[in-house]
Amino acid sequence: MGKKLTYLKNRFFEKRFIILMIFSLSLSLVATAVTYLASWYIHETFDIPPVVKDLIWQKLPYFPLLWLAEVFMLLSLGYMLVWAFKRNKYYLPYAIFLFSSFHFFRAILIVLTPLGFPHGYNGFFHYGAKSVFMYGAFPSGHLSIPLLTFLITKSKIVLGLVFLTGLTMLISRSHYSIDLVGTVLVAYPLFEFSEFYLKKYFIK
Repeated sequence: MGKKLTYLKNRFFEKRFIILMIFSLSLSLVATAVTYLASWYIHETFDIPPVVKDLIWQKLPYFPLLWLAEVFMLLSLGYMLVWAFKRNKYYLPYAIFLFSSFHFFRAILIVLTPLGFPHGYNGFFHYGAKSVFMYGAFPSGHLSIPLLTFLITKSKIVLGLVFLTGLTMLISRSHYSIDLVGTVLVAYPLFEFSEFYLKKYFIK
């Protein structure tokens, strides 16, 4: 029994791991606060954000399935959690750091061009003074989670979730196609920068 407790303590309660988790989770709270602020600003500044045309929307049928994209997002998070503890638990604070950094930059970007959506929000997660999903969110926070998880894990399963999330966002008219392209354009450089300059401070 004593050996098991020592093993668990060494595996999950290393001082460095705890410090990195606190740092990453703190950044997550900052990103959430900035998102609230951005959402409030959009609501106060743009009474009726315009809805514009999207070529991909016109080619695909409409289904109110934003909630399904959020299921895929949660599955990606679950996969990241299991993968990290199987391979190296220090990937967990690293992943949280990447997710949080993306959402911090996203909160700034959504203010620049807040477009409206033709249908109401039909997902699980409302947040902000008014849900930011009422407005054009460039880039997509939904897609960023499976995309960054794929970039970290290189899992074909998660790559499938990336595709399904993007498709669901389009057929539910919850993101413009340019939002999804923008997610790749923001997430990939962020990942590469972190891999080159920051990963060494996280992964033992």
